[in-house]
Amino acid sequence: MRRAVLLIAILLFGSYFLIAQVKEDILKKHLNAIGGAKNWNNVKTIRSVGLRESDGSIIEEKKQIIVNKAIRIDYTYQSRDKALNDKKFFIIVNGNQGWKYLPDNLKDSIETMTSGEIAYYKNEHFTLSPFLPKENMQPRIEYISKEDVMNTPCFKFSVNHTTGKTEFIYIDTKTYLIRKSISITSDSEVEFDYEEYKQVNQKITIPYKITSTADVFQMTQFEVNQPLNEQLFIPSMK
Repeated sequence: MRRAVLLIAILLFGSYFLIAQVKEDILKKHLNAIGGAKNWNNVKTIRSVGLRESDGSIIEEKKQIIVNKAIRIDYTYQSRDKALNDKKFFIIVNGNQGWKYLPDNLKDSIETMTSGEIAYYKNEHFTLSPFLPKENMQPRIEYISKEDVMNTPCFKFSVNHTTGKTEFIYIDTKTYLIRKSISITSDSEVEFDYEEYKQVNQKITIPYKITSTADVFQMTQFEVNQPLNEQLFIPSMK
């Protein structure tokens, strides 16, 4: 009996060790495919421009980020509603403060963001990849299995973030780039498809097209480590 228990324990440990090795090997190849953890950790600022098509409207998004410090996203609408087209909407997060001027504001004025909204934008825009090492916010990552995504064989992972969000990430078995993700929170589930990967500054690789269940985003410009004026992260209606 003791031998049987010992044999089962050895088999279980061996299986766990094998799965752990497979996970580490896949993630290592994935990080290499997107440019390597060192190059990503050297990204201090991001400046990007893209077009988001949603509900018949096209929205230009200009994003400026000082990693781990500040975010500014400016929105320009191209819709049938001329009142929207003439407005200069934005979101700003600076440290532990945040402001928004958006179409759904209760008044036509700048509103202070809640702590939950500030945390959301930090988590979404300071986290450059779910698989990059992060101080004090390392998610629990588990390799699940192989699964086809739109006829593409992928490695399926689950990522459980410290914020409570769960993601299922699908990594292409040939390119080791992320092909699809499913983001699940307590009140929503959103799918994202990632395409048109391009290399930036001959160092890091990102998808230029992201299609979700709600919209399509097409990147037109992406720059890293360009100087950003910190006055941009102070709210103004001008």
